[in-house]
Amino acid sequence: MLKRIETTLQGRNTTEKENIPSEDTPVQAAPQLVKNVVFSRNRDRIQAKVNFRAFKSWVENEPEILRAWGRGHWKVLGDTAAFCLKRVSDNAPLKALGVKSGDCIVELDGESVNQPMRNMGIWMSLAQRKSLEIVALRSRQHITYTLTRF
Repeated sequence: MLKRIETTLQGRNTTEKENIPSEDTPVQAAPQLVKNVVFSRNRDRIQAKVNFRAFKSWVENEPEILRAWGRGHWKVLGDTAAFCLKRVSDNAPLKALGVKSGDCIVELDGESVNQPMRNMGIWMSLAQRKSLEIVALRSRQHITYTLTRF
């Protein structure tokens, strides 16, 4: 499942090419995934409530939906591993958080994203999690997303 999600996010070919939406393809209505978004004055701290269970379920049932939301790739920034978003489409549900093309995720709950087993553990427990902190880089500025379950 995680490999299929990663392949879809990176825009690589899959065995079900004809069923993969592009970023311009209208997608089914999203369940409410994000609410109560609060930005700090300089927009480097974002707090929001996220429906982790609905997000995880939707992506696992339709991983191809990620392609309609944008593209991403792994990159090394200096000595820091990062998952960078090449494009974030306007119809991406998490756009409400202020996520932009070029943002690079560098930490999940205080640890480097360069830990595949830990990342898998976070994904597997996502529906039961009470919170998740994500640190991203945008133009060399750290942005911290503090997400709590609703």
